[in-house]
Amino acid sequence: MSDRDTIIVDTAQRIFRDLCDPQTLNGAKDESWKQPLWDALEESGLTLTWVSDEVGGAGADMMDGFDVLRVAGSYSVPVPQSLTLCCFCTFFSLLRTQVEKWEAQRSAGTYPGP
Repeated sequence: MSDRDTIIVDTAQRIFRDLCDPQTLNGAKDESWKQPLWDALEESGLTLTWVSDEVGGAGADMMDGFDVLRVAGSYSVPVPQSLTLCCFCTFFSLLRTQVEKWEAQRSAGTYPGP
């Protein structure tokens, strides 16, 4: 495991330990505890683990993302972490493919836009 991998896993564990512990979940009268957890995940970049750093993501490899999901699962995190990782990864991959296509068309002089 590289230093970067350790940082990602340690960050995930710290956030889930601090904001998603059993006492917090069991003692909650409503779901207001979810917002601080989600804010921490976004601020740390864990919601963008699989998104390239070229477009603002963490740029981590697939194993790093699975490590984040493993840690989330160990805390039974009731937020859409896996769905978010998959959706952002898919969206930015499709966007990157389309941009590359447009750039190739522009270089070839076949781009229909300005």
